[in-house]
Amino acid sequence: MNRSSGKLLAIETTDMQGSIAFCENGHLIIERKLPVGQRSAQSLVPSIHSALAQLNWKTTEINCVAVAIGPGSFTGLRVGLTTAKIIAWAIQAKIVGVNVLQSIAAGVPVANDDFVVSAAMDAQRNEVVVQHFLIRNHSPSIPIAIEKNFQILSVKDWLQNKNKIKLSEVKVWENNTENNFFSFVDLLSPERNIDSEVDCYLCGPVLKRWKNIVSETQNKFWLPAAYWFPSASQIAKIAWDRFSKNDFDDIWKIKPIYSRRSAAEEKMDLIKS
Repeated sequence: MNRSSGKLLAIETTDMQGSIAFCENGHLIIERKLPVGQRSAQSLVPSIHSALAQLNWKTTEINCVAVAIGPGSFTGLRVGLTTAKIIAWAIQAKIVGVNVLQSIAAGVPVANDDFVVSAAMDAQRNEVVVQHFLIRNHSPSIPIAIEKNFQILSVKDWLQNKNKIKLSEVKVWENNTENNFFSFVDLLSPERNIDSEVDCYLCGPVLKRWKNIVSETQNKFWLPAAYWFPSASQIAKIAWDRFSKNDFDDIWKIKPIYSRRSAAEEKMDLIKS
């Protein structure tokens, strides 16, 4: 059974400045950046209440709470997910966790041809956490992961990313499943074939650090800065697709996806070894 109506709250707290968005029947109603200079833990709930008042919505009208679950840093993820779980539990709403890298790719507009987005977040230690997504040209759609999981690369290796991806080497992983993948050919525009290649473009907030020190030749395959950052509206776009398919997470099992283990966990491993 597909859902065609409902109200959804989306929360994004992985970026330096988080955001919230409200969606009704699949349409974005309002999006707000969290106040600059305040921690998400201070500003998130007041911002949600303020937006609800502006919309004249009751909290209990929300059918689904969507939240970025990573990969990302510890504090931002915990604040967003904890808030989302408390709200969903209190009003008996559904909950959907969204991959923040996929949400970044969801903000990239459809072009005249299929292409791949390599979305990355800072993983500290001169490394980035990366995942690749197919953007199809024939319809506005949810970006499709072409790897099962994200990977951690050195900044240097990522910036020297291949600008072309050969389709015959790619498996496309079905969202929200453990082991399934399906044929790339079935997802491509009709004129494509399995022996062709698609362009691969870099995006993500980490590019802001290098935009002034990289040559035009090197950044030829960088997407414009407007598409580098995650937002609650992109979280809402992905979550609504799942909401319409009755595809939700378990409120007791959903958890943040960290880009790496905490320093304490790594130190514990050194002590044990």
